[in-house]
Amino acid sequence: MKSKRIVELIFIFWLCGMCLITNAQKNNPPQTYAFSARQAVDYALQNAVEVKNALADIKLQKETNKEVTASALPQITGTGSLNYNPKVAVQTFPNFIAAGTYGVLVQNNVKDGNGNPIVAPSDFGIITAAFGAKYAASAGIDLNQI
Repeated sequence: MKSKRIVELIFIFWLCGMCLITNAQKNNPPQTYAFSARQAVDYALQNAVEVKNALADIKLQKETNKEVTASALPQITGTGSLNYNPKVAVQTFPNFIAAGTYGVLVQNNVKDGNGNPIVAPSDFGIITAAFGAKYAASAGIDLNQI
């Protein structure tokens, strides 16, 4: 009894499915086109795979041409840098500048503001000098063209 009931249910589902399929076909009839000979040729040319591929190749070539043109145009490049040195190297050395200056003054008998001759001190001391800069900057512009 159960197997007969299962067969009936399967038949009912099948019948409903067939009704839905035929109803769907009635609602969406196939499209028909009417072309003249010239329109048919134009339609075929527009929708042919070879034509679509050729049009895609033409677009690709145009983009390649733009790329080559862009690389042939002048290219401007700018650079810049700024360096900060918080501790600049300091060197110490004997004061040879003062010794030379006093030597010239004594040799030429130069007198101070009171009319006394200038006498070189016995020790000139040392000099500390910083070699380098706290800040260093550079900038550049480069223009190239093929």
